[in-house]
Amino acid sequence: MVNEAGCFYSWLVFCSSQLVLYIHTVKKLNDMKKYEFTGIRFVPGYNDFDQDWFECEAENEEEAWKELDKYTKMWTWKSVKLIKVSQN
Repeated sequence: MVNEAGCFYSWLVFCSSQLVLYIHTVKKLNDMKKYEFTGIRFVPGYNDFDQDWFECEAENEEEAWKELDKYTKMWTWKSVKLIKVSQN
């Protein structure tokens, strides 16, 4: 009987920890905003500069700029600016 109670308690602790993780994840997703950038950048397919756009989801503007650099490399942009921030 004691072993069954211990197993049930362990299962209950595991489920409650998963629920807390799920709630934290949902809250974080709700805090995310959509950032849209545009500018002139070097496009290897054209082997020339052209207008380009980039969209990402991030918690704040600083994180959005890091995402821009991570996926497009800042050195490819001749000029870039943030044009829109919206809630998801």
